[in-house]
Amino acid sequence: MDRSIGNIVPEPGRGEHEAQAAVEYAVVALKVEHIIVCGHSQCGAMKALLDPKSAEGMPSVVSWLKNAESTVAAVEKKYGHLEGQALLDATTRENVLIQLENLKKIPCVTDRIAEGKLTLHGWVFELEHGQVDVYDATIDRFIALGHAAKKPKRHA
Repeated sequence: MDRSIGNIVPEPGRGEHEAQAAVEYAVVALKVEHIIVCGHSQCGAMKALLDPKSAEGMPSVVSWLKNAESTVAAVEKKYGHLEGQALLDATTRENVLIQLENLKKIPCVTDRIAEGKLTLHGWVFELEHGQVDVYDATIDRFIALGHAAKKPKRHA
């Protein structure tokens, strides 16, 4: 549907409307039933969040990445002990979760979730292995898609 640098969905009220408009159209007009926020390993946007100097000379990118300040804050709080690849991986995953929360702040998304007509999914594509990890809220972690598919379904 829509793609943005860093999978960023700005919080409503931040002055960025393109991502919200795309989501609104998909949810209201197209009546999509699933929205996937899919990050990926080695993401340049996540690298730039961790090392802002790497985005020098790209003022539009720097401006856009300000919409992910909550990701930076969460990573500093939760993962300050990590560095290198482990920090980048944690940042990518944390960003997916924060963007899911931002989606839930869009009124039409909130309404459709409450009606049971929309489900949000958080994924991370591991380029090196060709593996997709999916967020499982019941255990609060990402697991390989194959394992998630084999997990017994709970019926209400």
